[in-house]
Amino acid sequence: MAGIDDYSPTPASNTALFPEGMAPSAVNDGMRQVQADIRSWYNDAEWVIYGDGEGAHAITFVSGTTFTINGADVTEEYHPGRRVKAVGPTTGTIYGTIESSSFVTDTTVEVAWDSGSLVNENLTIYLGILRARNLSYKAPMAAISDGAVTTAKIADGAVRSANIGANEVTKAKLAVEQQLPAGMIAPFAMSTPPEGWLECNGAAINRATYADLFAAIGTRWGAGNGSTTFNLPDLRGEFIRGWDHGRGADTGRAFASFQSDAFKSHTHSLNYGASGSGPDTSIVVDTSSTAGSSQTGSAGGTETRPRNVALMYCIKT
Repeated sequence: MAGIDDYSPTPASNTALFPEGMAPSAVNDGMRQVQADIRSWYNDAEWVIYGDGEGAHAITFVSGTTFTINGADVTEEYHPGRRVKAVGPTTGTIYGTIESSSFVTDTTVEVAWDSGSLVNENLTIYLGILRARNLSYKAPMAAISDGAVTTAKIADGAVRSANIGANEVTKAKLAVEQQLPAGMIAPFAMSTPPEGWLECNGAAINRATYADLFAAIGTRWGAGNGSTTFNLPDLRGEFIRGWDHGRGADTGRAFASFQSDAFKSHTHSLNYGASGSGPDTSIVVDTSSTAGSSQTGSAGGTETRPRNVALMYCIKT
């Protein structure tokens, strides 16, 4: 007796299991067979062979990823996104997802197999019992596009430790951008700040919009308008020096304080002879006077600096 997957939804197309006048023992045997068919279907309810009850569909190998259902338009059943299982002596049992199906004289089905491929042999093709467009289950959530989740879309307190399972969120799973603390300063080799950073140009910015940064640096670099804004550090054209913080190498400095340029106190030796004689004849000394002073000519630019490269200092918001 055929299994339940061979039963037809058209009553007249099914073989009579209980013909009139049959012996009681035969009725019992028939019912046992129906029960066995139902249980067999239950055991493998994840997959169905479409069409057997209405006349078996012939499956023909085309390629490792393609087969046809001969002479029937079953594109509605073999639709993209539906799972399929293929079984064959050499193919083995492989699983995949339908990528496309089309009908001309046959229905051609293209499948992306999870692993393996079809072999040119007699194949049995099973369909996942749930369609990809089935309304009886909720479709999987679509992938979230970049930038779709923003601070403005998340309510305060919505993301808490209690809502997140242990080890669900780790540093390894987060973008490096999200691991950097607000208030961090870094030089960048481009003239435009990257996303999540602002140029250290002393600008006054909104305290609410940049709440994390305001919480980190406050009004240390300027109070803005005194109520709704605060200032960024202005590092344009400046060198950064590590805060002494009690070491004694740069005493008297407060954190975030500005320091002008300076020379360390020093002297120069000057050797000369009388009336222009000596090792440096470009220096002339008037020996007729018992006291006096001389001055060298100026040289250099408008500031004292080491060799350097101009980069943009930015602050993490």
